[in-house]
Amino acid sequence: MLFIALAIAVTGIAQGNGKNKGKEKMKHKADKERKFKDKDKDKDKDHDDDRDRDRDHDNDNRKDKNKDKDKDHDDDRDKDRDYDNDNQKNKNKNKNKDKDYDDNDNNDDGIWDGTKKSRGGKYSKNQPENVRSSFLRDYPNARNVVWSKSRGYWAATFNNGLGLGKSTVVYHANGERRDTRTTIRRNGLPGASSDWDKIFARDNVNPLNIIQIQTPSLASEIFRITSRTQGSGTQYFFYNRNGQLVQYDY
Repeated sequence: MLFIALAIAVTGIAQGNGKNKGKEKMKHKADKERKFKDKDKDKDKDHDDDRDRDRDHDNDNRKDKNKDKDKDHDDDRDKDRDYDNDNQKNKNKNKNKDKDYDDNDNNDDGIWDGTKKSRGGKYSKNQPENVRSSFLRDYPNARNVVWSKSRGYWAATFNNGLGLGKSTVVYHANGERRDTRTTIRRNGLPGASSDWDKIFARDNVNPLNIIQIQTPSLASEIFRITSRTQGSGTQYFFYNRNGQLVQYDY
């Protein structure tokens, strides 16, 4: 009996030890599985972190690209605005040139009347060096100069600073001065006004405007008188300072 009881006790102890070992194995297995799960979680977390970093990086790159695009767009817009401003400035400059030319035509007081180019030619800014040098030599005090070209001649209309208003000087392309034309009043004619009254009555002249012409080929100036009478229309008479009719290739 004692032997049997001892055997039963030993068997119970063995079974208890077996159960404990089983529990330890199960616990060890559970711990191992938990570690694997934790590792997987860490991996997933690292993966999520990497994905978040990639997403942040992509967002930063996209923002940088958008910034660059916006900057390029702003630069292009600034260039377009500068280009438009330059074009507008050029247009305004050309308008001012055209205005100067038109003002010159409107204020020439008939200097070009009766010529083939009644408007005095086309506006020009590129005069031959010989022409420009001659002009600066002949009229160093000229102001508000406007150049034009007509019939192979170069003409500069300017304020002469002599109290006579505007003058127009005409040059050949080689710089040789052809003549200078200045609109004057009737009392600007040389001699007595009563003498000119007799001269105009003699030649049936009704003076509308008077152009004083100075030319290097003549010792003194001559005067072109524009006359308009009923039945005769517009006529041009050329006089020397003594009131004698002369011929001039105007």
